Amino acid sequence: MTVEPAPTMDDARRAASALADAGVGRVLVFGSVVLGGATSLSDIDLVAIDTDLEYSGRWKRKSGLEEIARSACGFWTEVFVTDEPEWRIRTTKVMSSFEAHVATYAIELAANDDVSGVIEWDKPIGRPGSDKAELADRLEVATRQIMSLLLHERPTQRELELARVDPDEAEFCRRVRHISVLAGSYGAFLAAVRVMHVATLGIAPPKGDEVTMLLAAQPSWVGDAFRRALDSCGAALSEMHYRRDRGDEEPDRHTRRVDTRHVGPARDAAHAIVGWILDHLDLDGDELDRHRRRLEDR
Repeated sequence: MTVEPAPTMDDARRAASALADAGVGRVLVFGSVVLGGATSLSDIDLVAIDTDLEYSGRWKRKSGLEEIARSACGFWTEVFVTDEPEWRIRTTKVMSSFEAHVATYAIELAANDDVSGVIEWDKPIGRPGSDKAELADRLEVATRQIMSLLLHERPTQRELELARVDPDEAEFCRRVRHISVLAGSYGAFLAAVRVMHVATLGIAPPKGDEVTMLLAAQPSWVGDAFRRALDSCGAALSEMHYRRDRGDEEPDRHTRRVDTRHVGPARDAAHAIVGWILDHLDLDGDELDRHRRRLEDR
């Protein structure tokens, strides 16, 4: 059996050099390649810091740089895209930000001194500029997850029409919809635990998507509340199918493994935990009421 290699710092350097050659001002590496413990399933985590970034084009820039990095090093690479003004504010004034956490141990691997342009240090940045705004932004993610559940709770018109002419295809559509509810429910729990990590510890949660791992770092009363939300609804995190292995799996194979009996409890538990965090955040009352109304629109 062939054992796939894990990415190394040399691989990260090749990726970083390629990004610098593509016009990125500075490139940093973080994650398991720096901290140790990288495996064949690990990716390479890079920060690309431009001199000036048009924030509306951030995701297009990210996609293009990731393609360059992966081609250069041969490994799956995630590139976090920012610019110098945003990086400075987020690492010095928003201590609960992802950037502030990464800056504590990231290593600069490449720089392009030939990049031209004046840095506009006073420009409005594209991400929250204070810890309170960061908390509000993370809460937005949590309640949007709940709103997404509403889109998948009820059958679509196509599903209803298929039920009359092609029951097997209608059943497939139903299972795909239920997967989306399970995924959204886990996403709501993940967003909620990240909100509470910022609210209780004042720092960004570490990279990762395991709710139980993130809860372990927080006060016990937070974990108790999450367990109550699950137990009261008869739900379990282990039954929430929240991801696939980078899209390699065929949808019909995936859906056959879904036990749809878990859909309702997962959805209800997600509503319960997001409702609970709204009662434990120090944010503007009007803003909290706006989020509560989202939960009421069921």
